[in-house]
Amino acid sequence: MAAKKSTTPQQYAQALRETFGNISMAARKLGVDRKAVQYAIEKHPVVKEAHDEAAEQITDIAEGHLVAAVRKGDMKQVQYWLENKARHRGYGSVYVHNTHSGPNGGPITHHVFDHNAVVAALARGSDPDRDRTSND
Repeated sequence: MAAKKSTTPQQYAQALRETFGNISMAARKLGVDRKAVQYAIEKHPVVKEAHDEAAEQITDIAEGHLVAAVRKGDMKQVQYWLENKARHRGYGSVYVHNTHSGPNGGPITHHVFDHNAVVAALARGSDPDRDRTSND
């Protein structure tokens, strides 16, 4: 499908808002090729802004569902949140720190995310960050 010459940047922006930033859906809505929508995003700041804002809205919705799952105690989602959103508190995947040596001259392995401590803290209704244990 070729781009319709009468499609304005405002129409592209509106279609992107209505489709939450989905380029293919916006193209179908406007009756243009998806490359035309991509070009409009690159060429027109108002279209890029609408695309980026729509993508952020979907991210907000997804994050809201993630928070709801964490609040319900879904441990898979709790672990995901801690590993990805709580790194500043020391949570994350197991990593190896080679600056110093551990037992028998080997590397020191830090278990930053202690699944059992988080489960226990949630069961108690306390703060998992305060109750977290690590092998620092």
